[in-house]
Order: sequence, then C-alpha cells, then structure tokens
Amino acid sequence: WLLAMDNVLGLVFLFLLCQHAEYAAEILLGISEAVSGRLFELVNWLMGEPAGLKLNNQLSAFLGNFYLYHVFLWRAYLLFLRVVLSPMLVVLGCSGVFGATVALSLAADFFSICTFHLYCFYIYAARLYSIQRYMLMSLLRLFAGHKWNVLRQRVDSFESGWDQFLLGTVLFTVVLWLLPTTVVFYVVFTTLRFLVLICYTSVAWLALAINHLPVSAITLRILGLSKLEKLEFSLANPKVVPTPSSRSNLYKHLYVKAHPSPLSSSWKGCPYIECSCNGVIPPVSILSLLKNLVNGHLIQFPSGRMCKQLQETPAE
Repeated sequence: WLLAMDNVLGLVFLFLLCQHAEYAAEILLGISEAVSGRLFELVNWLMGEPAGLKLNNQLSAFLGNFYLYHVFLWRAYLLFLRVVLSPMLVVLGCSGVFGATVALSLAADFFSICTFHLYCFYIYAARLYSIQRYMLMSLLRLFAGHKWNVLRQRVDSFESGWDQFLLGTVLFTVVLWLLPTTVVFYVVFTTLRFLVLICYTSVAWLALAINHLPVSAITLRILGLSKLEKLEFSLANPKVVPTPSSRSNLYKHLYVKAHPSPLSSSWKGCPYIECSCNGVIPPVSILSLLKNLVNGHLIQFPSGRMCKQLQETPAE
C-alpha cells in the first residue's frame, strides 16, 4: 500500500510539474522577487527607527548596508536563475518516477538553496549577538574578580589592576550600548529563520507521513471495516452439560465474537512513534530552545536527526 501510494503520488507530481514547468517557474520567480523586495524594505526599516526604538545610527547603517549588499547579490542570482529554473523544475518533476518521497526530499533541498541568503542573514546576526554576549559576560567576571579558566573549564579567582579595570569599564560601556541594535537585527532574522524552518520541516513531515502512514488501516476504517485483533468463541449456556443425544446440536449454540483492533494500534509499526517512545528522538524542549535563543546558539530543528533515525528503521 505504501509503495503503491508513493509511486502514484510521484507520477502525479511528475505529470503536473512537467506540464506546467514554465508557469511554476514564473510563480517561483515572482515570489522570490517579492521576498527580495520585502527584505530590502525590512533592512531599510531597521536602519531607521524600527518600532520607535532609538538604535545606534553608525552600527545600524553598517549592518544595514552589509545586508543590503547580500540582497543585491540575491537579485543578481535571480537573473541567472530565470534562465535555468524551468529545466531545473523539469528535472525535479522527473524525480517523481522514484516516488513522491524522493521528489519531496529534492524539493526540500531546493527550498533550502533558495532561502540560503536568509540563512546567511541569521548566521551573521546570531554570531554578532553571541560575540557581544560573551564579551559582556567576560567583563562582568572581570569586575567580580573572576576569570574563565579555559584549560580546566571553570571560573577561577583573578586579581585585576586598575588599568585592566578601567579598560574593561570602557569596553563594557561600548558593547552594552551597541547591544540593543544587535538584538533588534538578531530577533528579526531569527524570526525569518523560524519561518523557513517551519516550511522545511512541514515538507519533511509530509515525506515521512507518506512513508509511514498506515494507509490500509485507515482505508478499512473509512470503508466501515477494520482489522481483527482476536476472535472469541463462546457457548449460549456453558453451564449445561451436553448429553450424548444433544451432542449433535452443540454447534447450533456456538457464538463467535469479533474484536476489531483500534486505529491507534496501527501506529505501533511506525518507526517515528517507536523511536519517540524509546527516547531515540527526544521531543523538542521549549526551555532548551529558549536557552539557545538567549545564548545566541544556532537553532536546528530535529528534522534532520529524525529523518536519519527513520531511515535506519525500515517501514513495515
């Protein structure tokens, strides 16, 4: 059932994309140009006074020009992509011969390539925010008379001189006043990164659903049928002991009761459910996600590790 549905959906994807490749290319190019235009307006908005916030003019202008240069590079890339996008979509559609999951996987990779500039924006903002946060934490340890021991991975006591204390005060003031501008850019591009990851993870989940969805059980349930879990045989009056004369009529009082299996039992063969129950794929922790956001660590959704674990567990 799963293989048949995968092949049928892949052929439908092949037919639709190959027949309307030029139309799909025009739609994608229009969306990409609209996104680049919105990014241009967004960066210009951040270079001013976003939401009434008073940012550092020099730093916001530097970061804004830096991001605008990447937007211009992306627009130049779209001019090159306009020529080769339609053949690329035809090749992507031909991958439907191998099934819908292969086509969806290639589509997810193609989506990641098309949003690579947004990923670069997020990387730049996250690294800059992480560096400034690390500098502030190190200077606070300096003021408290501590330092981070790299060899032993612990905080040790440290006696600083007046020159070090004065230089640390100046650096702390400069970094602290530049931090709000960095935080605004970091929050905006992290939000964009979340939107991209949600779209990518949705495509990955769709491919996993096609691979591991209990199609037969759901089809039988829709048709009013269901798989049997067990059969129960019982007598009409089990206390009555049959005599030799009535032994021939014994089977007239034999009842058979069918116990259908619940729909939830069909998911027991799904590798993702088994891996989740066994702790192989841990659930997404909101606290861990917020901690990574505050610390400036790169946010990675568990879709890649999830796909790797599911590929190691074949579908039944």
